[in-house]
Amino acid sequence: MTNCRVVSEATAVVVPKVTHDKRNLALRVVVGSLHVATTVYLVVWVLLMLFSAGPTIVTAKLYQAKVTATGYTMISLMHVGALVGPKLCHRKPDATSLSMPLQPPPPAVTVRRLGSRAKSRIIVRRLSKRAATDWFDHVFIVFNFIVILCQGRQVYEMLSTMVDPTKVVSYAVIVLLYSVLSPCLIFINNIQTKYTLVCYADALFNFTLSCGHPMFSVVIQALELIVVNPNLVRDNRWTTETLLFARLFGVTGPVDFFVKHVMHLATYFTICRLANTAHSADSNKDQSSDLQRSHQNRVMRRLNLAVSSGLGVVCAILLGRCLLYREPCPSYCVSNMQPLVDLGCHCAYANINCHTLGIDDPTPLLDPRIIGTRLVYVQFSRCDLENGLNATSMVPFQQLTKIQVIFSNMSSWTGPLPASLNNILVQYSRLETIPHALLYDIPPELVTILIDAAPLKTIPDIAFNA
Repeated sequence: MTNCRVVSEATAVVVPKVTHDKRNLALRVVVGSLHVATTVYLVVWVLLMLFSAGPTIVTAKLYQAKVTATGYTMISLMHVGALVGPKLCHRKPDATSLSMPLQPPPPAVTVRRLGSRAKSRIIVRRLSKRAATDWFDHVFIVFNFIVILCQGRQVYEMLSTMVDPTKVVSYAVIVLLYSVLSPCLIFINNIQTKYTLVCYADALFNFTLSCGHPMFSVVIQALELIVVNPNLVRDNRWTTETLLFARLFGVTGPVDFFVKHVMHLATYFTICRLANTAHSADSNKDQSSDLQRSHQNRVMRRLNLAVSSGLGVVCAILLGRCLLYREPCPSYCVSNMQPLVDLGCHCAYANINCHTLGIDDPTPLLDPRIIGTRLVYVQFSRCDLENGLNATSMVPFQQLTKIQVIFSNMSSWTGPLPASLNNILVQYSRLETIPHALLYDIPPELVTILIDAAPLKTIPDIAFNA
């Protein structure tokens, strides 16, 4: 027994301790970059929500700007804490943790038989490994399903809001890939390999969907304005697209508040979990434990794969259907949305030039059966409109934000105006006084009224109090 004890002590000291290598250094650079990029994204949103003027908040329909800014600030501070104090993000794994799987027993020592205590320790060790990996699979399945639901909801909102098909389709494809491929990772039996792949996939996908894709879209939008054509700021189509983009990636309601915070918290935790692989890799480099799974765990994994993949396939079919079989919009519909289920035309920006279209009254062109009910911005050019816009024709458009009337014979406007309206511009008209529609029953969210190049004679005092 003495010889055995000496041999065990001798073998215990030959286990090498691997320090920082190039792979771990690259991993730390990736983790740090993800933390920094996410923090910048959240801080930009916080600044926009806190320092934007009231009309901007109203036009973008931001929900509870100060509350949302507080939530984003807390999440950004969590990312900063993970950068300046990595130990806050890196936890020390316990004996059964999958971030640092159990070390294999010391090299075999020739003995004639094992005592009952040694056998018990081996059994407990194996059971602990199995319990730990089963627990990891269950947590991953639940976490993965919640995140996929939030991301799927974001895709649905993108299709119902954005007018740029390239941005929408690229985001949807990433979500579909994540929903189909991520459940396959838990079928890997090797604990360390599975854990590493899951951490990489989760961190990269979550970052891309919550911050990366929106940031890239903003950069493209900004470069288009700054480098390609600075006059785009006066382009109604570009303005409509930018406004819808802000509404989509901002927080515009209670459900959106929950979804956005879940996605950003998921990004934080997956980046931290990815950072933990750097700490566990060194001490588990020689570990290749393949565990036999329980029947219950196999059923759970297969069910998760079937549900997630099924949702992904259904969404892919619906996406292809809404892009390929959509009813065409009329020529005056410059930008249109593409809802996932409804295949009709849903115009976001309509530019109606009555002279070009050979008409005097634009009212028939506002039929919801032709352009849908999601109109955000409408411009009327060279139309008669002597008595203004027909109030009945404007009722279906509950998302209408801006109306611009240029070169018209407008001399009065009875109203009322749509309740969602934020901006009204009337240029080159025959208005001699402020019309009734702009004095009474003013929409609660109206922030801008511009009357330009009109022979105004009087402006009643009520116009300044409206």
